[in-house]
Amino acid sequence: MTETRQAQKPLKQTRIMDTASELFMRHGIRRVTVEEICRKAEVSKMTFYKYFANKTDLARRLWQVWLDEDLREFEAINRLDIPFTEKLTRKLEHNIALQSRFSEDLVMDLHELEVDQNEFGRRFMAYILECQVKGDIRAEIRPEFILAVMEKMEELSRDEALRRAYPDIESMTREFWNFFYFGVVPRPDVGEPCESD
Repeated sequence: MTETRQAQKPLKQTRIMDTASELFMRHGIRRVTVEEICRKAEVSKMTFYKYFANKTDLARRLWQVWLDEDLREFEAINRLDIPFTEKLTRKLEHNIALQSRFSEDLVMDLHELEVDQNEFGRRFMAYILECQVKGDIRAEIRPEFILAVMEKMEELSRDEALRRAYPDIESMTREFWNFFYFGVVPRPDVGEPCESD
């Protein structure tokens, strides 16, 4: 009986996380209640609180899961034996696909969640340094500056006036990443413009 209970714990926790992920992606974090998560996951509130301190705790853990998945994909693309500009294009498409899973409400709620991005920052800095050594990113740009620009772009993505300039979040995200990626690599030949569509 104890083994059965132990086996059920991860299953229930997984159901809660999967359900919350689906609801958060569709409606954002703020609009979803613990009761709604429990009802859709078919678990009691007591079970919910056995695994999570509150909805914010659950959202932070889900953020970590999403971040880990994103970093794995980022690293998988980086290991491919293809030109650096092709890697950037694939990363751009991956970022757009990832962003398209998130509703605008979720994107705004995540900004307010104050999640720990230290691991992402550490890996990203290592990636920048590696690319500079290979000559894929201009060596004269300080890695700290590149990371700061990325953080400011993330901050800029919350600007309502700027958001209204785009038909949807995907268009703005594509433009941000296109600017970021192709603004840090050595300039292509004048006859090779980077497409933004």
